[in-house]
Amino acid sequence: GVAYYLCDHLADAAEVVRLLGWRRFSLMGHSMGAGIATWYAGTFARQVERLVLISVLGETFSMESDSLPGYLHKAIRRRILARQSPVARFAAGDQRQFSSFDEAVAERRNGKFGQLTDEAAAILLHRGLEPVEGGYRWRNDPRLTLPAYMEPNEATIHAFIREVAAPTWLILGEEGLFGKGEKAERLQSFRQLELHRIPGD
Repeated sequence: GVAYYLCDHLADAAEVVRLLGWRRFSLMGHSMGAGIATWYAGTFARQVERLVLISVLGETFSMESDSLPGYLHKAIRRRILARQSPVARFAAGDQRQFSSFDEAVAERRNGKFGQLTDEAAAILLHRGLEPVEGGYRWRNDPRLTLPAYMEPNEATIHAFIREVAAPTWLILGEEGLFGKGEKAERLQSFRQLELHRIPGD
């Protein structure tokens, strides 16, 4: 099947901009969307008037060159195993993942990037779940949960950030990803950055 690649996201966004006839516009992105927005603003700097990034500082993951062979081995193995697992939703399109909405809330509440309140988890799940026979399943494409075959290194991420000409707002949760100073050196690569830290993740 088709995989998700950063360059494809950028090309898709550029095509949307062309079809809409936009010349200058603002971009806002959350999580993976913040990474895509950063790379877009670095690639098409003259188009982006303002940039707002939520939860992610430039890009979620990075990897240095000497780590790539082992990482690629694991990424390919994980994709092979996922396609054999009904839990990952590759083997069966209507596979039930949760018996009840409350069960899904309990799992989402303790996500890998931080904890959520039941109220916040429920808001996400009302949009993110779909009913199937006997329960619920995630609505999103399961391929989004698989690792990329390659991740950029820090030098590449800094190169794209330095090309961002737009004034940038960065909003980070104090308990979330990048909220405790991870990859803080990336902050220095933005030309115009206003950092806002908020409670939670």
